[in-house]
Amino acid sequence: MIPPLIIDSNERGRLVEAIERRAKSRVPRIDVARQHLVNGDYKCGDWLIESKSVADLIQSKFSGHLNKQLDNMDANNGNYGLVVHGSIKEYVKGVNERAVIYNKQGTSASAALKLVAGICARIVADFGCLLYRADKIDEVAAFMVALHEKTYK
Repeated sequence: MIPPLIIDSNERGRLVEAIERRAKSRVPRIDVARQHLVNGDYKCGDWLIESKSVADLIQSKFSGHLNKQLDNMDANNGNYGLVVHGSIKEYVKGVNERAVIYNKQGTSASAALKLVAGICARIVADFGCLLYRADKIDEVAAFMVALHEKTYK
């Protein structure tokens, strides 16, 4: 029997639900446990994973918070990585809706894609960590459950 996939006790939302569904559907079933994690949002086997939506990725990169999180994982853990979920198209739609409300400049899909790709490339170059990005929550959940499974096979 493999140890459970750990979800930080503070994590909430659709990704948590998708991971729980995916883990329960596996044969043999993968147990999921909640526990306080000092670093990261998930522990998938030997991997500590930080999770960000596209909007969170951009905001936390510019605020410096993401680099601090990755530095902490790098200093204190072995294998670590970042998963990024969400559609560039939906991100752009949200930015442009807020731009109209607050009379600010919006963005284009190509500019947002270039920004996200650049941030992801910089993270891999600077930290050498795992990075996975997908538009859909279920794709990210499938990756994380597979990562957990493969650690023990």
